[in-house]
Amino acid sequence: MLFFRNHRRHLLYLIGVPYTAVQIPIWLVAKSEYGVVDYVDEAVQIVLIVVLVYLYPNTSTEPAKPAATPAD
Repeated sequence: MLFFRNHRRHLLYLIGVPYTAVQIPIWLVAKSEYGVVDYVDEAVQIVLIVVLVYLYPNTSTEPAKPAATPAD
């Protein structure tokens, strides 16, 4: 909900990277058998980390302004 309300997106990106990155070594230690779905899940997590790292410096810190409506 915070993301869609444009509430501190930079902070969400910054928190999302370590949160997602911590899951990868935990997955390696906790699992004894790996399936295709497991590998796909980890690949998606890696892509998410890359996207969050990209978005952190490349988005503005100013909140989005509502679009102006033409006067009647």
